[in-house]
Amino acid sequence: MICKTGYGYTAFIPIVEAKPTRVVSRQMGYRHRDFFRNLRTAMEGRAYKIIGKSSVIVREGDKQLEIELREESERGLSPSLRLPVTPVVFRFFGYSDREADEFLRAIDRHYQRGGG
Repeated sequence: MICKTGYGYTAFIPIVEAKPTRVVSRQMGYRHRDFFRNLRTAMEGRAYKIIGKSSVIVREGDKQLEIELREESERGLSPSLRLPVTPVVFRFFGYSDREADEFLRAIDRHYQRGGG
C-alpha cells in the first residue's frame, strides 16, 4: 500500500498493535480540506502520513494513531446559516488513557474556533 505525504510518496506505516487501546469519535466543525490545512500545526512535530483523502497515521515512538475522517455534511442552524460537520474517529494503538487525553487536548487547542 502507498501513502501520500506532503513531500511525495513513501511506504505505508504498518499498525503496531492489532487492536486499538482506545477509540474516540467526535463531530468536528470542519470540512476535510480545512482539517488537512491545520494538520501540520496540530501534530506539534509528530511524524504523520496522509493516506488517501480521509485518513492520517501518526507515529510517536512505538505508538500509533489512526485518524479517520468520515463523510462531510452540514448542520443547519437556521435557514440561512449552515455549518460544516465531519465525524472523526481517533484510534489509539499503544497509548495510555493519559497520553490519548493529552493528544486530544492538543487537537482541541489547534482546531478550536473563536466565538463572539
